[in-house]
Amino acid sequence: MDGLFEQLQATLQDVYSGVYNGRESELFQALELATPQLLKLLDFGPKSVDERRAITSGPGFIRDGREYKPNPAAAERISFLSDHLETSENFCATIIDRIVHKQPNLPPLTHIELATRAFYAVRDAILGVWNALLRIMLESLNAVDGSEDRDMTNLRRSIAELTTDLIKERVDTSFLATLLAQIDGLAKRTEVLRRKLVDATSQTSTSTSLRDVVLQGELEKVLEQRNALAGLLVLVCETRELEVGDILRLLEWTSKFDSADELGVHITSASLVTLSPTQLVTETVLSNLADERLITSLLTQFDKENRWKSAGVKSALQLQCSLFLVACRAQDPTMCDEKNATVDTIETMATESMENDA
Repeated sequence: MDGLFEQLQATLQDVYSGVYNGRESELFQALELATPQLLKLLDFGPKSVDERRAITSGPGFIRDGREYKPNPAAAERISFLSDHLETSENFCATIIDRIVHKQPNLPPLTHIELATRAFYAVRDAILGVWNALLRIMLESLNAVDGSEDRDMTNLRRSIAELTTDLIKERVDTSFLATLLAQIDGLAKRTEVLRRKLVDATSQTSTSTSLRDVVLQGELEKVLEQRNALAGLLVLVCETRELEVGDILRLLEWTSKFDSADELGVHITSASLVTLSPTQLVTETVLSNLADERLITSLLTQFDKENRWKSAGVKSALQLQCSLFLVACRAQDPTMCDEKNATVDTIETMATESMENDA
């Protein structure tokens, strides 16, 4: 899969720009090959005792359908990289193998540093693929009939349908849940790297430690990729394809999110879009407007007794929620009355949010 995501990112950018002239069959074959990792986003699997044993003692790892058994020096590099990145030994092995094959005479620590950069480059490409997919989808959803070449319109529509399936796919968990978990995970990773930076510049630093300049670059890259994940979250919400379970998951997560975090604006924006009753009304949105579980849960989530980490964020979203519930009443006023989403309840919700400086 060497270069798969980098090539796919470039191809999708051509589609988004309207200049793609390649074979559609090859594009969709590449997307099919990339799908398992796209659903996992930036997760290449955890460290594994079994994988570590296979790398150090045999039989090795599989790359391009062939089995490779690293020599002791390579196995040491792979183990070091896996420990540093807290990532699958097998994935680290493929990176180390590629780096060493290209530049075999470099010192071991240099191989590891180059492999660390390669690791983040792959993740950059995955983020780029997702960004392009979502932008193509939004372009397709908002397109005016006859505004562009028919073949390009059909291609974008096909990609939009595939992207919708990816957003709604549930393997072990939903894509949104994976996205939120990785935003949290990268926050923890930044703390780990800051501690390693302190160690790297202290008197206890050793020749087997990554240099502080490498760790500083890695820290900056993690912060950049966390910001990119937040950008993807906003785009996913703008597609209006989140179903009830994911909407409630996002609001619960947002209620515990620190608004002082540098991603606070992104997170609030994503939730506001999710509760918009007017922006890009899709079939999913119409279904959500008539969902009894969603209506009941929204009333609970924005009850005045329910404390959020940021009162200001809650107020802003509560006002948006009141508008969403008005749209729900337009769909089915009888059902809303039965679930206590009455006119009086909604007016009270809106008034309280404005009194709290929404």
